[in-house]
Amino acid sequence: MKLAPTPDNEAARLDALRRYDILDTLPEQAYDDLTHLAAQICGTPIALMTLVDKERQWFKSKIGLPSSESRRDISFCGHAVAEPEKLLIVPDARLDPRFSDNPFVTESPHIAFYAGAPLITGDGFALGTVCVIDQEARQLTPDQERALEALARQIVAQMELRRKMREMETMAKTRDTAMNELVRSQAQFNAFMENTPALTSIRNEKGRLVYVNTALSEHFGMPHEKVLALDPPELWGEAAAAIRQNDTQAFSENRLLSFEESVVAPDGRTNHWLSFKFPLPAEDGERRLACMSIDITERKYYERQMDVYQRKLEEAVSRLEELSVTDALTELRNKRSFLDTLETEFTRARRYTLPLALIMLDVDHFKQYNDTEGHPAGDEVLRRVGKILQAQCRPNDYLARYGGEEFAVLLRGTPKEGAFLVAERFRRALREHPWPRRKITASLGVAELTLAMPDYSALVTAADQALYSAKKAGRDRVMLAQ
Repeated sequence: MKLAPTPDNEAARLDALRRYDILDTLPEQAYDDLTHLAAQICGTPIALMTLVDKERQWFKSKIGLPSSESRRDISFCGHAVAEPEKLLIVPDARLDPRFSDNPFVTESPHIAFYAGAPLITGDGFALGTVCVIDQEARQLTPDQERALEALARQIVAQMELRRKMREMETMAKTRDTAMNELVRSQAQFNAFMENTPALTSIRNEKGRLVYVNTALSEHFGMPHEKVLALDPPELWGEAAAAIRQNDTQAFSENRLLSFEESVVAPDGRTNHWLSFKFPLPAEDGERRLACMSIDITERKYYERQMDVYQRKLEEAVSRLEELSVTDALTELRNKRSFLDTLETEFTRARRYTLPLALIMLDVDHFKQYNDTEGHPAGDEVLRRVGKILQAQCRPNDYLARYGGEEFAVLLRGTPKEGAFLVAERFRRALREHPWPRRKITASLGVAELTLAMPDYSALVTAADQALYSAKKAGRDRVMLAQ
């Protein structure tokens, strides 16, 4: 067994991992959704989002595995992090000298297949992986590999946004604490007003400023005296009415209030402020209002980015879900989608005593066609067969590519006699199509749901046997299951 190597940039990589402050945190739906999607797309019972720490790998999200962490030195993901420039794909760990005697292979969870996409930050550090695992040897399709890499990028984007939001939350808590301290102590308030980088002012009941600190003067780009000389409309422009309304509310309620305010800066850009306002004790019968504003323009930008990211993520998830149930060659539904639908329809038809029929279709002599005409020509035949069958299907029929040159059609609410006629229509449409190289025909088997069938696989078996009978009888024909 080869232990997981240590990257050359290990110290810097661990520092980058610590900056995200994500280790040993509670599960989060955003990551669990992406991990679940990885398992669905790749068709594996186990999927993980791992973060590789100094001595361990920790699972931020997991599907199909009870433990929350494991040793790093025997981890598969440790190998993936050491070579982040590519996917780590292990088709059969039992035959791979790096892993054949690994405890994860010889003992639970008995890993045979592994594929891991490194989680690479913008500055190039591989923090962990999104990986899929199976107890059986297998390979991923190119589409599944690309989808796994796309999910890894989505996870890193989610981590980056999470880090930004946590930083801004920490800043807000610090400022809240400072504000409370100001309210408790007039002396501290006065000191803070002059030295804080927050935009701080005192104004009277008419909204006119009677005090501004250096930060606010610098915002307007003019000395204190000139700022104090301006009337509120000159100072705030179009925002003057809204700011005046917020001031009035703070006076009226006589307590600390916070508002989000939009102010046009001297350079013409709109800045977003989070303003804390509270009345000061009256002096000589005149009430005044203290105001401290924090520029949250950057936070508002990230909130908008988060909304955009969320919409894009939802669109990506929708596209990936569609990809997971679609055959890449014919663009029909694939075998997995078909079997899921068949199981649902079989249960419904059995419960409500509804007719249900299945047609299995196999292109005749397709291997010979591939051998003589070439695989590109064979692929074009399969695509065209799919389009011809789709054109002949009724609105409620469910067509899928079952595998290779075999297609399946589920006919809801249709007894075997009707299914036989539909199958004949398929056969004639294929036979009469003007094929460019040579005639293409198909053999078809038809079966219907019976009370004797224990589950949906029995319906598939019956249709397959009928298909075999059609081939045995000479091909280019339809046979009913007996």
